Amino acid sequence: MLLEARVAHRVTEAEATRLAREIYGLEVSARALPGEYDDNFHLSGADGRAFVLKVMHPARERSFIDLQCKALVHLAERAPQLPLPRVLPNRRGELFTEITTHDGSKRLVWLLSFLKGTVLAEVRPHPPELLRDLGCFLGEMDKALESFEHPAAHRELKWDSSRAGWIGEYIPLIEGAERRALAEQFLKLYETEVVPRLPRLRHSVIYGDANDYNVLVSDPWPQPRKVAA
Repeated sequence: MLLEARVAHRVTEAEATRLAREIYGLEVSARALPGEYDDNFHLSGADGRAFVLKVMHPARERSFIDLQCKALVHLAERAPQLPLPRVLPNRRGELFTEITTHDGSKRLVWLLSFLKGTVLAEVRPHPPELLRDLGCFLGEMDKALESFEHPAAHRELKWDSSRAGWIGEYIPLIEGAERRALAEQFLKLYETEVVPRLPRLRHSVIYGDANDYNVLVSDPWPQPRKVAA
């Protein structure tokens, strides 16, 4: 199955509750969360604890999930001051578990601690103090990842800015001569200014997807608002 294909059987909230009990020994209720391809759930316990259960798309590679889990474990050790979700091992001490769903597909399941916050996209305004805090947060996180290594990190990825030349073949698809010219201008700058210097630059794993919907911000009060996760 391709990652772009929707799964025939989406995991239900009742199934998520059962998985949490069987795999992690948790008695919780489950509420479905948005997910483009994976099935995600907010788990709530009577004791006030909360978690995020992730049931991955059948096409997700095991090595890629292992990369994500190991990166978060690494960050918990190297940058414990950062409010990041923690990977919680299953009853056997494993970071993720393979299950077989009712439709026969193999799915990987893992559990994270839940962090409260409001997505940056829904926060207004974006004061300089908040944006500065975000920059510091990302800087500390990437500094901690500087010493992280994993085989699955060495792969073709269109969001890898050191391999941005692939966009050249798609520029003719951009509508409007002015917009195409703008894209061509920046691609030329990339090819002439960046590519020759790449062999001399340091390389490491970073978190490169801190968009407005992947950053959580603290409550409005007390001020100033900070990055919550």
